[in-house]
Amino acid sequence: MPVYQYQAMNAAGQELKESIEAPNTDEAVAKIRAKGLFLLKIKETSKGEKKKKKKDGAPAAAATPTARKSGMGRISVKQITQFTRQLSTLQDAGLPILRSLHILEQQQKPGTLKNILHNVGEDVESGSTLSEAMERNPKAFDRLYTNMVAAGEAGGVLDVILQRLAEFMEKAQALKRQVVGAMIYPAVVITFAVGIVSGIMIVVVPKFKEIFSDFGSSLPGPTILLMDISDWFIVSGGWVVVLITPPSVMMMLGRMRRSDNARSGAMEILKYIIMVMSVGVFFVLCAGLLIYLGMIETPFQQAGAGILTTWGSAQLYALYVVVPICALAALLGMGKGGIGYGIDKMLLNIPVIGAILSKTSIARFSRTLGTLISAGVPILEALTITKETSGNRVYGYALGLVHDSIRQGESFAGPLKQTKVCDGLVVNMIDVGEETGDLDKMLMKVADNYDEEVEALVGGLVSLLEPIMVIFLGTVVGFIVIALFLPLVTLINSVSGGG
Repeated sequence: MPVYQYQAMNAAGQELKESIEAPNTDEAVAKIRAKGLFLLKIKETSKGEKKKKKKDGAPAAAATPTARKSGMGRISVKQITQFTRQLSTLQDAGLPILRSLHILEQQQKPGTLKNILHNVGEDVESGSTLSEAMERNPKAFDRLYTNMVAAGEAGGVLDVILQRLAEFMEKAQALKRQVVGAMIYPAVVITFAVGIVSGIMIVVVPKFKEIFSDFGSSLPGPTILLMDISDWFIVSGGWVVVLITPPSVMMMLGRMRRSDNARSGAMEILKYIIMVMSVGVFFVLCAGLLIYLGMIETPFQQAGAGILTTWGSAQLYALYVVVPICALAALLGMGKGGIGYGIDKMLLNIPVIGAILSKTSIARFSRTLGTLISAGVPILEALTITKETSGNRVYGYALGLVHDSIRQGESFAGPLKQTKVCDGLVVNMIDVGEETGDLDKMLMKVADNYDEEVEALVGGLVSLLEPIMVIFLGTVVGFIVIALFLPLVTLINSVSGGG
């Protein structure tokens, strides 16, 4: 008789992990509920572990899947979404799961996903369930994915669950593309503007400096400031700082977001410094090779010192920005989620951008939680998965508090309201969903509503950025023009007065 490993909660709110024998999943669930337990998760453990017989009658080793290579490449969300949609279609058509996997494996191009599908097919053929086989390949299938598949298998509605999962992934990707796509235009404009201004500082301003030096007269303050900036660009490698510092800041903050405390944050900075030093040494070696080949006439020591100084300056400026931000983030995240929580908290307080990030996070966790609940995943397990995949430490921490409150017998809406991370509309819709028993539908409506709001906010942000960029660029160009022509105006006035 099959043995089922289950996780349940008793009347006191304590989690239990035990096993039970039953002829099928339905009987196992009935026995567990007869004990007065609230079932959280159930999994058949004996399936796929039966011993095979050799041809000579001797028992063979247990058919347990072994680790196989899946490749070193990266699997995009688009690939997984496409695979899920195709698998859903094949299951809806009534094809056996093993044949569906083989068909989709043959359609894939050589790479990591093809290898993983081959592994999944072998595991299913050896007796594992689809969710168990996918769980052994976390590079392609995360916890949310495998739990939804497990729920679909338990309920006999795998095709429906796969369809919902595909829709969930497609909508999540559409929201991400919408936000990223809206940022492309401002990013391109700013990049070109920085390039043009840098070119003016490196090429145009030095020529005016030579002309002004022939005058022999004192220069106005704005012109002196412009000349100093130009010298910084050329002599001190300021153009490298302008080019390297912003991405370095983004990369360092991205690393710090993953840290939970000051110690892990310090380790992330240490790793980044080691990486920066390695890149600097690589640049020096490249310069040495060019000098050896005669393509550069600068002495190696001078070239190496210049490269390391310029590269180090760019990273030092990045540290000047990152360290104060991380210190403030550590204070904000103390006792909650560490530096990562603090950084996310600061991002949510940025005007306009914070609203977009907040509504995006609400839409994401609402859609994730609603999809899991509609698939039959227990609420506590669904909240744990949603917390891990929320993408924002602030909302992840709030969902963790809601999870703990529900374990103690409270509702969903009350604890969520106390966290103050969602507005009244979300709390009220969740409250109504709990009362009517349609929590999953209400969560999906919340997600759809906030998707529309994000679209409107992104459009408004782009409209707001256009005049801001025009004003900023106009100010910069105006300052350069005034600074360059002030000495000429002074010269003309002196000539006219002397005449």
